[in-house]
This record gives sequence, C-alpha cells and structure tokens, in this order.
Amino acid sequence: GERVVRYARRAEAFGFSGAVLAGKGGRVVAAVGVGSSDLAGKEPNTPATLFEVASVTKQFTAAAVLRLVQEGRVALDAPVAEYVPEFAPASADLAKRITVRQLLAHSSGLPGTIFTDTGWGEEALRRNVELINRHPHYFEPGLMFSYCNSGLLLLGRIAETVTGQPWHQVFQSVLAQPLGIDTMVTRPEFALRHPFAVGHVRNRQSRQWQVDPHPFAFASHGPAGSTPAGRARDLLEIVKMYLGLGANAGFLDHSLVREAWSTQSRPPTNLLPRRWGLGWTLYDWAEGIEVVGHNGSTAGTISFLRIHPQTKSAVVLLVNSNSGLLLYDEVFREVFRLLAGVWEPGAPASAPGFTPQPERYEGVYEDIHGSIALRAHGDELRVHTMAREGNVGISDTSTSAVLRNYTENGFYTAGQVSRYTMNVGDERTRLAERSAICTLANGDVYFHDGYLAMKKVS
Repeated sequence: GERVVRYARRAEAFGFSGAVLAGKGGRVVAAVGVGSSDLAGKEPNTPATLFEVASVTKQFTAAAVLRLVQEGRVALDAPVAEYVPEFAPASADLAKRITVRQLLAHSSGLPGTIFTDTGWGEEALRRNVELINRHPHYFEPGLMFSYCNSGLLLLGRIAETVTGQPWHQVFQSVLAQPLGIDTMVTRPEFALRHPFAVGHVRNRQSRQWQVDPHPFAFASHGPAGSTPAGRARDLLEIVKMYLGLGANAGFLDHSLVREAWSTQSRPPTNLLPRRWGLGWTLYDWAEGIEVVGHNGSTAGTISFLRIHPQTKSAVVLLVNSNSGLLLYDEVFREVFRLLAGVWEPGAPASAPGFTPQPERYEGVYEDIHGSIALRAHGDELRVHTMAREGNVGISDTSTSAVLRNYTENGFYTAGQVSRYTMNVGDERTRLAERSAICTLANGDVYFHDGYLAMKKVS
C-alpha cells in the first residue's frame, strides 16, 4: 500500500492528476488522490472525488444485464430482436441471429461506434438503435471479437425494455442502489452533489492542457461509458461483488461470474494478448496467470481497472486528462509483479532468422471508425489513420504510428501511449501494443489491433 501511494505522489511531479486505489480481499490497502480537479487548482483530488470512468462503465452495464439474466428476465442466448423490436438492420435475419451473449462479448459484427448525438431525452437510446440499423454489418455474428460500443448501447436498450425504465434509472435501480453504491452517477446534474474532477485535453495548436469542452458527451452512449462517473472506491465495489466478497456476495451467482470471466470471443489470431468474457477483458500476460479488467477513455479522462482473482486483489487508476499511461505502467507493474510475478509484456522479440516483409501487408483497411492506410517503409509499416467523414469523435481526427513486423502477420508499436485510433499525448513508455493481419476462412483480410478489426478494402 505504501508503495502505491509513493508512486502516485511521485507521479505528481510529471503532471499526473487523479486517483489511485488498491484493494485486497475486499479491503482498501491504498487510496490516494493527487493533483487538482481542474487546471485552476481550485480543489485537490481526493479518494472521494468523482471521475468519469468511461468504458470501465461496461463492467457495470454487464453486471446489470447479468442480474436481469439471473432473475430470468433476459436470456443470454436469446436474439436481440426478442427484447428490442426496433432493432431492424438491413439484413433482416440479423436481428434474430445476434444474441445478448454476442453483444456482451463484442462479437456481433455491428458497427463499432457511431459518434452521433441523439439527445438527452428518454428516447436517446432508441434513436441510437435506429442509427445502428442504417449502417452495414461488418462480419458474421460470433465470428470474432471486435470492440463494439454499439453492442453496449443495445444492451442498455434491452435493460430499458425489460424494466420499463430509462437507462439512467435502470443503472440505479438494478445495480447501484442494491449494491449500495450511492456515489456512482450517470447524469451531470447528479455529479453536482459531489467533488468532481474535470477532464482535460491538449489544445491542438499549442499542445497546452485545457478543460475538455465536451464533458458527458453523447448521452445515448451512457451504457458504453460516455456519462457515468464515480469514485475509485465505487469500482472496487463492483470488483468485490464479482469476487464474492462483503455484503454484496451472491448478487451474481458464482456460475454467472465464472461465465463472465471465461473466454466468450477472441481475435482470430493467437498473436494478440487479449480475449473477451461477458463485458470483461481477459489479459494473456503469461501462461496460467489470470488477470481481468478494462480500460476507459473519454476525450479528457482515462481509467484503468485490473483484477487478480487468485489473490482477490484489484487496482484502480482514474485520471482527469487523457494522459496517464506512465503511471499505469509504473504502479500496476509493481503491484502485479508482487501479486502474480508477471506484468504486461513489452515489445516482442522476432524469431531467429525472421525477415520482415512489410510490403506484403500494404493496403487500406476500414470500419465505421475510419480508415487505416498501411505503407511499407524499410522494415516497418507506416500507419496513417483518418476518421470517417460524418463519424468524427471529439479527439484528433488523424493520427500516425509505426508498426514493426516481428513475425509473420504480426506487428507491434512501442514507446507510444496511443493506439492508431486515439492520439492522446506525448508520453513514452516501455509498453507495446500488438496488432496482426488476419485472413478469415472466407478470404476476407482484417487488420486487428487487439481491439478493433478493420477490413481490407484495397
């Protein structure tokens, strides 16, 4: 616990502002807030400060849906159309073939994220379903994992139709209130009751930090993570529930927890060190070592949650800027080496005698997020990413990176804080992101970065 606090305090020297919490056996062993809740430094961050948790929200959404499954109100392998009558994609049979399980496992093949604001009213999620209907399907349901916010929005809509409540009420009545998490909020007006950390982004011209101009963006993306905020301790409560600790043990049956933390989908290659459960990321850091968790990011925040089930331990990091990977690497590396004797791998080594052939993989790959152009440059691939017109998020619309070819079909980037689709800052770390070129049985070729699968189009 003292080491966690010491690292967080030291990190304040290079601009870190946020909260770190570590727990073991349901008990908090370290909790610290450093920096301030906004650039003006008016209020210090503390363990009681609320942060937007972004896509770590998906663990709460998954838990709410699994609770409805446990109550017999939703069936994991039922078609989405059974619960969402307005779900009517262009291929008529898709609504009957895509299941609740596939939405949780990010294997539906639906468009990943549609950055369109459908308002704040109680019809926001329904209107987003209508947007999903208008976009093409990207691969056969159940074929592979590809990160899909649209699937989480449909899960939120399922919860709405089953309970008869709008999503923000479902979140409270099905999950937060029964678990006693009274500081987890899903709407900005509720955040006003608590100390709140404002997100920050870099100005595109000056590169100086400024307050995020779009907090709580896209209300209809709430189930995927656009609006929920809470304390680091609130994330520990959801961990305790999954681990069967404390007053909320049994909120989910052990069989459902086991299923949630078992492989439900995976990328179509073993080169990528992630699998997916029911809403959870399963990390393959080393053979036989089980680590589960999730990351999250808005335009101005970043969050990390990692759990080591064997020792019933968890670490949470919430940052009120979109920069923080240096601290993640430093704190979590120390903790997980102590807990499990392992940490997230760095750059992979090439096999002896391997000769890079990056020109084999040149081309343009795309999905609804945008397009990636891969071009050979010596032994490397240069990747240039452009957001798709009409689906531009509130982060940078164009990024670039270098892919190093280390094995057949396998690549990595090292020393960068971002993936190709998210340019978040200037930090450099020892961490590496792996990617792969995958050819499916039907001949379709995909670029997969461990999260998104993008189809080759030229």
